[in-house]
Amino acid sequence: MKERRRGISSLLALLVVVIIIGALFFIEIPMASKTTSTSTSSTVSSSSSTSSSSSTPTASTGKLTFKIPQPLIVAPNQGESASITFGSVGTVVGNYTLSFTGLPSGLTATFSPAVVSFPSGLTSTVTVTLAAASGATIANATSTITATAGSSVYTQQFPVQSVGALVLIQGNAFTPNSLTVSAGTKVYWLDLDVAGGGEAGAGATGHDVTSTSPSGLFSSGKGNLVQYSEYGFTFTAAGTVSYESQAQPTMTGQITVTG
Repeated sequence: MKERRRGISSLLALLVVVIIIGALFFIEIPMASKTTSTSTSSTVSSSSSTSSSSSTPTASTGKLTFKIPQPLIVAPNQGESASITFGSVGTVVGNYTLSFTGLPSGLTATFSPAVVSFPSGLTSTVTVTLAAASGATIANATSTITATAGSSVYTQQFPVQSVGALVLIQGNAFTPNSLTVSAGTKVYWLDLDVAGGGEAGAGATGHDVTSTSPSGLFSSGKGNLVQYSEYGFTFTAAGTVSYESQAQPTMTGQITVTG
């Protein structure tokens, strides 16, 4: 009788163990399913982020250079235009908007065209025109040209002169031909002509600025002003001064100085 009871007890114990093992196995299945679901959700999210990133335009990683061959000088009633040559090295892409900052007070700069596009070739040329309002600050400044396309920004600094009076030498002529300034004003002449005013060749000479009445008041030399050369003279006494280019005597001009 005792042996029979022991057998039943053993069977009951075995049954309990089987039930416990089954219960543990049943609980483990949903836990594994939950982990798989979370992993799938994370993968989809990552894929969406990559797709969005691939639609962003390629950023410029190369170098953009700026070149202006002539001095930048401007005065009230006498603006100046200069060519900017942009050169790209490496990967430079996008439509770059141009701006000029750090100009002396009263000066403005406009670009034509206002936007330069890359890649459109290895170089691109833009014209910048400087203008000065009446009473603009007279100063030598270091100003900055900036080209911006999204997060790609390139800058380069250039010296800019804001002066009281400016005469351009261009096309074998002084422009303006007649100028009125107050005593104490320094007048600048900037030669934009190639040697001989466009008549380049053997024996060609540059221009000059030499007073004729009164004679000997000032002179830059004779034929010494070549393209982009600059000369300045301060007028201290009231009166009318006539001048010419000794190398091209048909080129004449006049400065009226008021007291």
